[in-house]
Amino acid sequence: MFFEDPLPDNGTNERFTTIFGILNVATAGNYQFAVSSDDIGNLYLSSDENPANKTRIAREPEWNGSRQYAATDRRPGQGNISAMQTLAAGNYYLGIHLR
Repeated sequence: MFFEDPLPDNGTNERFTTIFGILNVATAGNYQFAVSSDDIGNLYLSSDENPANKTRIAREPEWNGSRQYAATDRRPGQGNISAMQTLAAGNYYLGIHLR
């Protein structure tokens, strides 16, 4: 599943975007998430569907290309990939703040 900004890159760095939604987990288990963005991006997951309960689970510290989740040439380490998240079946707030 990809959670992407549908707007094309217009070559400027003066745009901020927040994308959010409700993640419906049908099967309980361990899940891992990753973020890749042009400039800094923060990925948040809530313990339920309430955004007030969100915590940052991954961060893109640099700019990277679309879907460059595993690339290491522009980012130190893999902070853009979350630790395993143990989720019960249910709904969760998922959001990304992009700069």
